[in-house]
Amino acid sequence: MSARRRCRVTSADIPGLLRTLSKANVALSDIETDGRLTVSFTVPALSAGLVRKTCKKRGEQVRFSRYGGFAFALWDLRKRPVFLLTVFLLLGLTWLLPSRVLFVEVEGNSRVESRAILEQASQCGIGFWASRWEVRSEKTKNALLEALPELQWAGVNTRGCVAVISVRERPEEAQVDRPGTVSAVTAVRDGIVESVTVTKGTALCRPGQAVRAGEMLISGYTDCGRTIQAGRAEGEVYALTERVLTVRAAEIVLRLEPEGAGKQKIFLRIGKNRIKIYESSGIFPTGCVKMIEEKIWTLPGGFSLPAAWIVERYIPCREQAEPTDSTELLQSFARSYLADTMVAGEIRSAEETVSGSCLYGIYRCREMIGRVTNEEIIESNGKNH
Repeated sequence: MSARRRCRVTSADIPGLLRTLSKANVALSDIETDGRLTVSFTVPALSAGLVRKTCKKRGEQVRFSRYGGFAFALWDLRKRPVFLLTVFLLLGLTWLLPSRVLFVEVEGNSRVESRAILEQASQCGIGFWASRWEVRSEKTKNALLEALPELQWAGVNTRGCVAVISVRERPEEAQVDRPGTVSAVTAVRDGIVESVTVTKGTALCRPGQAVRAGEMLISGYTDCGRTIQAGRAEGEVYALTERVLTVRAAEIVLRLEPEGAGKQKIFLRIGKNRIKIYESSGIFPTGCVKMIEEKIWTLPGGFSLPAAWIVERYIPCREQAEPTDSTELLQSFARSYLADTMVAGEIRSAEETVSGSCLYGIYRCREMIGRVTNEEIIESNGKNH
């Protein structure tokens, strides 16, 4: 839509003014008279100068009281600096926030406190307002593993404005190496080595080599020529492995059949506080299934606010015994079990045979097979070590 301006003219000869402007090809619209001496009308913005010149020549008073069109609306914003500042601030935050880390979360830990992990991560530059593109997973992983011997594996991923530190703890029965001991990385299962990464120690295997469980992959001793340096071996060895699993499931399962619509409660969670917003009338039944749905408030760019809607549904159900198709259940359990037993890795291929409620599967995986174990101390015989 073209820009237009509203004019208010005080004249002793209103009809003559309108005839003069019409002869000058000025498009007039929305003509309104206010008494005998005042008339208001709308003209195109490009004709505003001609209207002002004509009225001045006739000795009439003209005042432009209102603007129209997108261009003039933007020009009027100069009178609202607070609004303009807010708009530019929101545009800047929309561009800047997706590239920054606002929250840091820890997952996978049960014994090691999240606070200790976050402190070590902050020393590596992962904290509030850190750049997402400068988050180095390898640097953080090495720092966490060195500072917290209780961790077996660590990694960092970003989801929107949230940096997620994923860790895996050592088994409780595993002995943590004390400072000054000599350790090696050994294989926990048979496989064909695919990649070897050594940060400390000496590699004793190479890609393509077949290794057996218990075989040393990285030694803690490093030959420096005239001396041998002893320390803790560090590194990652990924290998192609083959797993064989037999999984059984129950032939009959109990399913819950809903009875009735049920009732619900709605809460608003702000931080750790929950505010009840709505609750269905009546008495909530006993022996029902409770379902909780949480919807986190998220801004454009993946920025999650510390607020959410929580809907709790209480649905009365009855138990019904029926045979189940256990194929999908067995496959899901087998694959999740393999994922839990791996420190890191993936399933490359699977050959599964299901007979009734029993699954027999052969899985070919790529996984990290190296584990840190104590190495035999070599006597120095009085020489440097």
